Amino acid sequence: HTFVERAEIAFDLIASFQGKDPLPGSLLNEEAQGKIMHELRNGFTSPAYLLALKDHNYPVKVKEDGSMEMIYFGAGDTTSRFITSVAILARFKEGMISPDARNLYIEKMWTNVMAAYNHETKLADTSGYRLIDSIPQNIDALLNHTEKDSNLSYITEEGLIPRPPYLFLSNNCHFLEAIAEIAWMAEKRGDKALAAEARNRYAQGLEDLPRMFWMKDKQYFSPLVDGEGNQVKIITDEALDGLWCGVFKQPYADRVVERIL
Repeated sequence: HTFVERAEIAFDLIASFQGKDPLPGSLLNEEAQGKIMHELRNGFTSPAYLLALKDHNYPVKVKEDGSMEMIYFGAGDTTSRFITSVAILARFKEGMISPDARNLYIEKMWTNVMAAYNHETKLADTSGYRLIDSIPQNIDALLNHTEKDSNLSYITEEGLIPRPPYLFLSNNCHFLEAIAEIAWMAEKRGDKALAAEARNRYAQGLEDLPRMFWMKDKQYFSPLVDGEGNQVKIITDEALDGLWCGVFKQPYADRVVERIL
């Protein structure tokens, strides 16, 4: 029960910072309607580190009392993971308390879940591939916060950064997992139309993923497709996310496992 209570408090906090329409001049924090923040930094972060982030063009604000705060939305997987996390907590409540507790929690979070779903299926698909992509507004922040996620590998051998918008394999694996969870939650609410829509999106996404990311010559998934539709042909560990999320159809799943082993 303690775990569930703490998780619920955390998700309530995250939901309270869900993105609104960006104000003029606020785009450096990558905010968008329905988007979930990547990180919140306040008094628990050292001032020196916040100043270093500010030097990298992160949206660090200095308050009247001299303290600093940063709310940053610049990650492509947090919104999908929020949807999935709400569904996971709803299942915990069902198992630990009752189906009524599950339904009450889904209902409580539904406005935020739907705002996140609308972001992922509308605003986050600028390329029209039925998958999510991203167009970084703050390239300094992008390079800084993705350096531990194979960012340097995305730069070409000529030292060039691929042209946006970017379709990341990892982000889209979590996106499809979230779509499946939307279908489950909608079904529990009795919303048959939304459940059917989400199931159709999920089924289509399972076909779109290998169509966009599968490298036939390497028999493996590319981690990134650039704004010109070109695969970045390198071998990385991002395909593990697809195995974790259960979104690779056969024979792709077996090929990925074979390659990793």
